Amino acid sequence: MIKTAIYGMIRFIIYILGVGSQSWGQVILVLASASCLIGVIYALMEHDIKRLLAYHSVENIGIILLGVGASMVFVKAGQPVLAVFAMSAGLYHLLNHAIFKSLLFLCAGSIYKATGTRNIEQLGGLIKKCRIPRFIS
Repeated sequence: MIKTAIYGMIRFIIYILGVGSQSWGQVILVLASASCLIGVIYALMEHDIKRLLAYHSVENIGIILLGVGASMVFVKAGQPVLAVFAMSAGLYHLLNHAIFKSLLFLCAGSIYKATGTRNIEQLGGLIKKCRIPRFIS
């Protein structure tokens, strides 16, 4: 669901604000940098595995928006090649984040089901707690 908000923001930026708006690009860069920093700081203090992943999503959305904001700044600066690379990098990370974060949440759910706890500090010895089938070849 986070990705639909990013898609909506990109559509809003392109059609309403205009890609050539350098001041809006700088605002997006500042807010994206703050999102990255705040997401990492909160994630470093978290011990609940699902909240940790959620805070890292905040950071990754900031990284995606860094690409969008940089693209806007590059368009205004007359660097269309760099603008395309920045937007492509942001969109590539958007796709990447959609895949790996959903898999990480599924893994966190499996760990919670096997151990009964989401506290990372209590998850020592997972190989013994999780019944991993051993395949003999």
